[in-house]
Amino acid sequence: MAVVRAYVWVDAWEQQCCGEPFRTGGPVAWEVNEKPDATRVVVRISPERAGRIRFAQEHHGDDPDGVLTGTVARIEAVACRREGGALVVGSGRLRQVSADVPWVPDSSDAERWMHEGWIVEVTSAVFESG
Repeated sequence: MAVVRAYVWVDAWEQQCCGEPFRTGGPVAWEVNEKPDATRVVVRISPERAGRIRFAQEHHGDDPDGVLTGTVARIEAVACRREGGALVVGSGRLRQVSADVPWVPDSSDAERWMHEGWIVEVTSAVFESG
């Protein structure tokens, strides 16, 4: 099924573990779950921003819903504040990047920030359910 434009959440820990590098302008063919658990994204960024994300890339086999193919049009790295190791809900900051590189905001308390993942805009997207 042609989607044309899709937004995908990519968890940092999964990408660092076993993800293939991706970059703006490059092709992707990702196993994904459709309508990912909104909680994992909403706690990091605003509900409005998270609402446009339709897929989550899947590396560790929760029986993916299918495969999404297309071209990476935009990548936003997401970093969040941590207090006592716990995520500060809604603290996510986004920065446009050109590849799957981690990002932590420049600030005097940078050690309290942690790279959480990426929001990837995929164009010419086609989702084929598995």
